[in-house]
Amino acid sequence: MSTFERIKNLSKERGISIKMLGSNLGFGESTIYKWKTQSPKASDLKKVADYFNVSMDYLLGRTDDKMNWVKYDEENKEHYQKGISGAKMFETIAAHAKDRDAELTEEDLAQINDFVNFIIDKHKK
Repeated sequence: MSTFERIKNLSKERGISIKMLGSNLGFGESTIYKWKTQSPKASDLKKVADYFNVSMDYLLGRTDDKMNWVKYDEENKEHYQKGISGAKMFETIAAHAKDRDAELTEEDLAQINDFVNFIIDKHKK
């Protein structure tokens, strides 16, 4: 699956058009459509990855794992504080699960992430 196809599927899951996604990210009207035949700039691809909370590797087809498992460190401190990274949420959930002798699978964490994104999207409007 191409980068464009992955972005198209993510947009469809989120209920927005490619055109609306481009607008939300401040891209020109046809920027994302050009990615059918051209490679995107890394900075643009990063914006899309952050928007959908997926890894750039997922968008590039290097992995089928959508999750962007960002660890807290000084490099992403600013994004972390703005809530862009899900790192704190996953650290907290993992800590609570460990306290209750529960081991969360990657699928469990993906479902939690989907629910969190659902709630966030519900309140973005």
